Amino acid sequence: EARPPRKGPVDLPGPLALEDVWFRYGDDTPWVLQGLSLQVQPGAFHHLPGPSGSGKSTLLKIIAGLYAPDRGSVSLGGLDPRAAARFMVYLPQFPQLLSGSILDNLKLFSGGATQRRCLEVAAETGLAEWVDTLPMGYQTVVASGGANLSGGQRQLIAITAILASGKRLLLLDEALSNLDWVSRSRIIHSPRFEGR
Repeated sequence: EARPPRKGPVDLPGPLALEDVWFRYGDDTPWVLQGLSLQVQPGAFHHLPGPSGSGKSTLLKIIAGLYAPDRGSVSLGGLDPRAAARFMVYLPQFPQLLSGSILDNLKLFSGGATQRRCLEVAAETGLAEWVDTLPMGYQTVVASGGANLSGGQRQLIAITAILASGKRLLLLDEALSNLDWVSRSRIIHSPRFEGR
């Protein structure tokens, strides 16, 4: 469906709030979420613990406006998730890159951040170190979906782009799970997360 125009305030005007959210994938399927309520203030970091299959990914998709709850409400600073799309970005565990160069993917997934900003963030996340080993550098061609890259390389490109974006709400669905411990630690401690 069409999204509303991207204009208005540039920051979330209030907390992320879920009130009595229920969700299931079909009328005859079990509930994935039952009566979930949650409030996260702007600038706060919130971790969703739980085993695989407990509904964490589903919840993030509901917050992102990709799914609608069967019952209950979700608001981001008083806005419907789809109306708040300009404030947030959702990064799944297995990002699908587009055919083009690494730089093309950085620019696209960052929402149009400048090349300079993308490269600054790449230096901070460690992406630049890997790209410097490639004969074509940032012009290295990425196959459709990122099929010619490892899961960790796809995640590193995607998280670099997300951090280069100006989005205030980052919904990360195990977005660092395929990275080695050193890379993961480097990204988690990035000052780019501050206030987001």
